Amino acid sequence: MFGGVLRTKRTLEEWQDILNNKIWDLPMAKNDGVLPILKLSYVHLPSYLKRYFAYCAVFPKDYEIERDELVASNIKTRYASFIPSWHVTSKSKCLKPYQGMKALRSLILVRDRSSGDFLSISNVALNDLLTNLKYLRVFSSCHYDIIEVPNCIGHLKTLRYLNFSYTFIKRGCNSLSKLPQELQKVEKVIDAIDAILLRKLDLANLSLHWDKHLGNLHNHEHEAQVLDFLQPHTNLENLTILNYGGARFPSWLDCTYSKIMSLCLWHYPNIVSLPMIGQLPSLKELSLKGLYAIGRLGSKFYGGKRHFSSLTTLKFEEMLTWRDWSCYAEGLEEEEHLVVRLYPSLVRTLLDRLGRLIKPEIHSCLHLENLTNVCLPSLRELFLEDCNKEILKSLVNLTSLTILTIKNLVELVCFDNGFMSYLTKLKELHIGGYDQLKYLWQDGNEMLNLTCLQELTIVCCPQFTSLVAREREIELPCNLEKMELSNCTS
Repeated sequence: MFGGVLRTKRTLEEWQDILNNKIWDLPMAKNDGVLPILKLSYVHLPSYLKRYFAYCAVFPKDYEIERDELVASNIKTRYASFIPSWHVTSKSKCLKPYQGMKALRSLILVRDRSSGDFLSISNVALNDLLTNLKYLRVFSSCHYDIIEVPNCIGHLKTLRYLNFSYTFIKRGCNSLSKLPQELQKVEKVIDAIDAILLRKLDLANLSLHWDKHLGNLHNHEHEAQVLDFLQPHTNLENLTILNYGGARFPSWLDCTYSKIMSLCLWHYPNIVSLPMIGQLPSLKELSLKGLYAIGRLGSKFYGGKRHFSSLTTLKFEEMLTWRDWSCYAEGLEEEEHLVVRLYPSLVRTLLDRLGRLIKPEIHSCLHLENLTNVCLPSLRELFLEDCNKEILKSLVNLTSLTILTIKNLVELVCFDNGFMSYLTKLKELHIGGYDQLKYLWQDGNEMLNLTCLQELTIVCCPQFTSLVAREREIELPCNLEKMELSNCTS
């Protein structure tokens, strides 16, 4: 270190200043093990290195400092280390000084080698300690006899680094899927690089999100760079990216992520095309919402004629400019659960091409046109909400339907004759939110077709008066077990 100090001194006077420095003459205190040469070297360190030197000084001698821990702490002062006795409880006085450090940014529980392989701290003591440290960014407790993740961890909104390695944690990890992270606060791309998600082999669930209220404050290119460097390991199983303002998608999302089962992409105002999501071999659930600039989903989205080999649930919501559904959609014939929301122009195309649907949902399609004779023989569950009543006339041959839920179909007063004649396997009928609905059928014969009906629910229909028009006494389906009427004031 002495040589390092002299290496930066270029003149004879600078060398003489070091030789004649008064630090050489200072007596060493009884408990002071710092040599004068080390003190002199510290004095001559650049200011940014002094912070690192001071940070490392909180650790005991021979302590092995982890690189990631050092990087995560970012040395922005307000750090502390804690060297406890063998066992710490909520009544231990040694914790009180730390509980009062409410502005503390980094806390590392240090294991003294002389105390053995592991130290013990009770869950109550750990929870009491962390509850008061609301601004904590870094927390580490390696080699501690901890068996459960404290509940308060999820409330530490500024936490960026958490280390529970070499502990006995058995409970709490299943719900610990992510650390709080608001990406609009990432001011420098280097901060995203420092997250080194690519090295986190055990990371199964990842949620990345920006503030949904940023509006015109999005920095498109900065957000794109941040997302590029937040590339996770290919062991990832569930990925959610919300409120992304960039104009391009990260190149890393491709078929190499062979374990992804759930993908959620919501609210992208500037994205005009998506990557080859269709080539994710394990993908079961795909949710696309608020992709306001997407006009077409074509060959690039699917990546080839063999695509979405494992998909069971597909949701499209609030894609207001989407008009073109590529012919590649025909390869989605094994699709089970489809959600359609807020764009009537593609409903017919979707239903025709996904003929083996099992559980579709159709929302907010008030102006359906030319939708006639859509045959869905495999349909088992159907959910309709905020649509035009004409959609009921278009769905035919619903011979496998077991659950039907209908909410707020505009201008519906009662079901048309013959609609229930095909629903021979229907077990549950749920109806709600109709201002004009007065009764369900025009005559009692319609209800006799529902031989399998077990549950009937009618809620929030203020004009509803009877199951069948103009009939006081009716014969209920023979297998009906539950009937509920609520908020039907008439």
